[in-house]
Amino acid sequence: MIKFNTEYFINNGVGSIKFFQIDKDIVAGIYFRGTITAKWVDGTLKGRFYDAIGDGDGLIEFVFTETGFNGKWKGGMEPGPMRGRWTGSLTKPEKNHGIGVVDTFNIKKSEDSKVDILFVIDNSGSMGSYQTNLSTNIELFINKFSNNSFIPDFKIGVCTTDSYSVRFFTKTDLITDKAQFISNFKNAIMVGTSGSATEKGLEMAWLALNNNFSREDALVFINVISDELDDSPLSANDYVNKLKLIKGSNKVTVNAIHDSESSKHYSASKLTNGISANIKSNYGDLLTNIGQNVIDLMNTLPLSDKPNDVTKIKVKKNKVRIEEWKYNSNLNSIDFNSPLSPEDKIEVSFFIQDQNQ
Repeated sequence: MIKFNTEYFINNGVGSIKFFQIDKDIVAGIYFRGTITAKWVDGTLKGRFYDAIGDGDGLIEFVFTETGFNGKWKGGMEPGPMRGRWTGSLTKPEKNHGIGVVDTFNIKKSEDSKVDILFVIDNSGSMGSYQTNLSTNIELFINKFSNNSFIPDFKIGVCTTDSYSVRFFTKTDLITDKAQFISNFKNAIMVGTSGSATEKGLEMAWLALNNNFSREDALVFINVISDELDDSPLSANDYVNKLKLIKGSNKVTVNAIHDSESSKHYSASKLTNGISANIKSNYGDLLTNIGQNVIDLMNTLPLSDKPNDVTKIKVKKNKVRIEEWKYNSNLNSIDFNSPLSPEDKIEVSFFIQDQNQ
């Protein structure tokens, strides 16, 4: 059904492509960015592409119809899922929406989802009552994500604003003896009040993550609690960028319990869409909200690129299109209205800006 020496217009990209018969089963293609070499395998044209502009290659396959083709591709030559989509038509499209992208997510069981939570607590002389308040209410936070049908694979730790040495606890500790786990964690929060009066919450958080507190594939929630300005040497933006270099742009959230919106940890919470509240707030409500935020973000899927038109986003669950979701522009993610089930397969298709237009 393929038409050789004929221009196929790319519907979700720019330009066109032509295919040429090289041998009985070998086909070559030429498009504006490079070349394709492929052969027929059970009615599907499978092969590799070379991107001369980006100096990269990858795998690609085409299924042809009477009016065009449907293509799938991935960068790199190793086997793996085809995440990109490419469609072509023998008729020139009226409008080019951009380059089409399809992100695929295989949902893990909740107990396999990893989340690392770090409390960075000011241990200077004025913090005694605030530590007590935090310790008294921390069970509300723990219950928010441990009373579900599935408990995530969590690691929760405490350090101070003058030391990145972390005392931490895990899901295993909670399952073994929840009452003892809560008691131990409450005690860990009481870090004392003999620490430095030069609080460096963001610096200690960065050092803790950089010294292997967080696991590679885990979401990270950093909670900085201090009644003073953060005297970390870098700016809030610098620390957020450094944290994102370790974890990725959608995997780090900073929550700030502060005494001033001039503090760097308050600014970091705004940069990562975290929760911020005054240190004199109701800790029961605050810790419940932070716990809920952990649950919500574990039910969020980050996109691989920025859509150029959010109205063109389509979401499928187990191959059926669904509408129970919203686009989160702050996180560049898809947020679902209800929890996803283990083993769900989610496909999100959208267009990104074509830099060559």
